[in-house]
Amino acid sequence: MTTDVHRGNDDGTARPNGAAATIALEPAAPATRVRLFAELTLLYVGLPTLYLLGFVPLAKIPFLLLVVTGVCVALAFDPSFDRRLLWNAAPLRGEWRRIVLTFAIGAAGLAVFTALLFPERLFDLPRTEPVTWLVLMFAYPLLSVFPQEVVYRTFFYHRYAPILPEQVLRIGLNAAAFGYMHIVYENWIAVVLTTIGGVLLARTYERTRSTLTASFEHALYGCLVFTIGLGEFFS
Repeated sequence: MTTDVHRGNDDGTARPNGAAATIALEPAAPATRVRLFAELTLLYVGLPTLYLLGFVPLAKIPFLLLVVTGVCVALAFDPSFDRRLLWNAAPLRGEWRRIVLTFAIGAAGLAVFTALLFPERLFDLPRTEPVTWLVLMFAYPLLSVFPQEVVYRTFFYHRYAPILPEQVLRIGLNAAAFGYMHIVYENWIAVVLTTIGGVLLARTYERTRSTLTASFEHALYGCLVFTIGLGEFFS
């Protein structure tokens, strides 16, 4: 018996070159399930909690890069991991319109949210520090977005899909883990917004199995947050 972990894209969405429509994996044995659930909990709940409590003496970006390094080492030594998932851009050609349309709706909602709750912050960074804002627009996708997607989409799906056979469960747990990571910023806005964003990003990864495509979508929202005046909640 096998479990269809990555569903095929019946709507014609592009997939990694040479990748099958589905990835069939044997369901994990009970002992393996327990071990993987414990590992998942330690990585996606334990580490953010330890960081929040002050047990990790690193700034956020160095800490993220340290975690990413560990994840990349694990993937590099895993012969079952298809490295094309990291750089494959083919799915983006079939997904960018949907991503941009969804982003336009989300951007409008976030603009209204910011204007109503924090009108003094609306477009604060590009207005007051345009050079910093411009540097951030280039550096953030490279130094933060892509590493986050490697940890929270690529590794999560590759490593833990065998114990999460249902798509709804995978998306929900992935979004919850992504949102929980943002407790390190110590405010509810970061957690709520990233949990909602996590649903969008997990669904995109389900459709494409492309880290690059999920990173493109993530970068749009991340850059918007810093542009629109909500960056203070993520720094």
